Amino acid sequence: MRSAEHTPIRRRVPIAGQRPIFASEVAAQAQRHTRRLHLAPVMKNEPANGLWRPLAAETLGTLLLLATVVGSGVMGENLAAGNDALALIGNTLATGAILVVLITMFGPLSGAHFNPAVTLAFLLRREIGRGRAAAYVVAQLVGALAGVVLAHAMFELELVQFSRQARTGAGQWLAEGVATFGLVGAILATLRARPGIAPADAPAFIGAQLLGAVAATGLFGWLLGRPPSGRSG
Repeated sequence: MRSAEHTPIRRRVPIAGQRPIFASEVAAQAQRHTRRLHLAPVMKNEPANGLWRPLAAETLGTLLLLATVVGSGVMGENLAAGNDALALIGNTLATGAILVVLITMFGPLSGAHFNPAVTLAFLLRREIGRGRAAAYVVAQLVGALAGVVLAHAMFELELVQFSRQARTGAGQWLAEGVATFGLVGAILATLRARPGIAPADAPAFIGAQLLGAVAATGLFGWLLGRPPSGRSG
């Protein structure tokens, strides 16, 4: 007795010289079609080839991210009075905070990549097409340049600057690779589960984060602070 899985689907008009189609093949084709739809989602009420909203989200998100990174760095240096640790912690806190906001805002629109390395990761995973990936990278570059220019304008600096700081060597290249590895790994791992937090529990978490930030600022400010200029006793 044949199982339902291998039962041929009857045709209304038989086609000579062509083998029957089995139910298992139809199911496999439907599964592949569903997977393609899952890997290439589109926004509701948006045509399948619509890219304008995702590209605008990537451009604006990257602009705001770079403006915050550069702007907080400039402000940190101005206010830290030579304390590099204080400037670094201020820049880090601002960057982390704006990332949370931007990902929450633009994640549903474009995925909130804001980085060609992140886009490359999703391209390799076949969760984004080549054309969309290329468009994302262009949008990210435009947004990054505009964000830096905007930050310079806010602090009345020269809009276009070329750094004279030498940043080269195996150590720095390795550090950049490790940092990007950690970034992409964290993104891909956290996509598997997105635990939420009840509103009633949020104040305690925010308080703990602020205490941790203050403690780190004080400790590393003391550890990395400049030695006193007076003579040792």
